[in-house]
Amino acid sequence: MPIYEFRCKDCGCEFEEICRTFEWGDVKCPSCRSPNVEKLFSPPVIGISTISAPTRELDAKNEEIDYYEKRKDYGRAARAAERVGKKEKEIKDLYRKAGKV
Repeated sequence: MPIYEFRCKDCGCEFEEICRTFEWGDVKCPSCRSPNVEKLFSPPVIGISTISAPTRELDAKNEEIDYYEKRKDYGRAARAAERVGKKEKEIKDLYRKAGKV
C-alpha cells in the first residue's frame, strides 16, 4: 500500500500514513486524534533495489542459528535466536535442548 502525507487542520501536525485510496476518511491525526485532516501533495518515490541490508543481516543471523543447531550447540543457538527476535516458543525449545530449562 502507498504512503501518503497528511496535515491536521486542527493542530497543524504533518504525518505519514499507509492506506488505500478509499481509507482516507479513516485517517486521524496521531497528535490530537482529530479526523479533520487533509492529504498533502507529494511526489512519488520510485526505487529499484536489490536485497536490502537489513534483509541480508537477518539472513546472516538465521544462518548463525542454523550453524549452532547443526553443531548441537543449542545454548548459542538460543542466544542468537533471541537477538534475531524469534518466537518465544522457538527460543524455549533451543534452551530446553541445551538443558537450561
